Amino acid sequence: MKLTLIKLHLLLTLTAVACAQYANPVPALIARCKPAVVAIAVGTTTKLPDEAQLPVVGETKTPKGETIAYLYVNGTGFIVSPDGYVVTAKHVIDNLPEPIQVIMPTGTILPARVVSTSAEHDFAILKLDLKNASFLEFGAFGDVTEGDDVIYVGHPFGVIQEVTSKGMVSWMGQSTFGNAFQLNAIVNSGNSGGPLIDIKSGHVVGLVKAKYGELSPYLKGIENGTVAMTMNFQGGGFNLQHFVKDVTNMMDLHIQMGIGYAISTEYVDTELNKAKQNKK
Repeated sequence: MKLTLIKLHLLLTLTAVACAQYANPVPALIARCKPAVVAIAVGTTTKLPDEAQLPVVGETKTPKGETIAYLYVNGTGFIVSPDGYVVTAKHVIDNLPEPIQVIMPTGTILPARVVSTSAEHDFAILKLDLKNASFLEFGAFGDVTEGDDVIYVGHPFGVIQEVTSKGMVSWMGQSTFGNAFQLNAIVNSGNSGGPLIDIKSGHVVGLVKAKYGELSPYLKGIENGTVAMTMNFQGGGFNLQHFVKDVTNMMDLHIQMGIGYAISTEYVDTELNKAKQNKK
């Protein structure tokens, strides 16, 4: 009887060890990372056209209740130090006036100044006036191998809610922007600038650059209006130009035209350390 109890205890111990080994770390990792992920906002005095497909996430009104400004999510960023350094993609803040408007997970909007940018590696470092902020730590590009599981947190399609996706590193190596990762998961407009997080370590190893692949130059020309379209079919209220613009916008925003793609954070980590040293 005693031997049987010992065997049973050993079996239960081995089972507990096996369960702990294969326990899913993702929910806890998401809960830890989300407070450090922010939205990069853009304000406009006129509402964007319907084909922009971006939801209004905030409004400024007059005392009479008239809307005089609209707020949209332009991309994602993440806090990398307790004193408020923020990393995002350079193309997310291009043409945005300073101070950059940053929406915190709590909904608070804070101004940020641009500390440094890199067109070569498509990153930007911003600075918020914060103390004791939740932040994410960088990991090394070499710590990740093809086949590793990763998560990325962001604001796809300009939604204000933080959305987490899980994927796998399907390729990693040298690209136009330096060391980079290809993902087997869908990355959409609005995810740009968000953190790619290695599930093993919980560290940020990549800066999401949304999808890699674009519409053809001709379709881009139709979308931005540089390709003139003079023929309209007015019967039944149908406008060919409006229709084609809507279709090309929909394709660009809602169809995965290329692979999920992220740039190694080793470049921004180096630049951030320089910025901190210069501050001292």
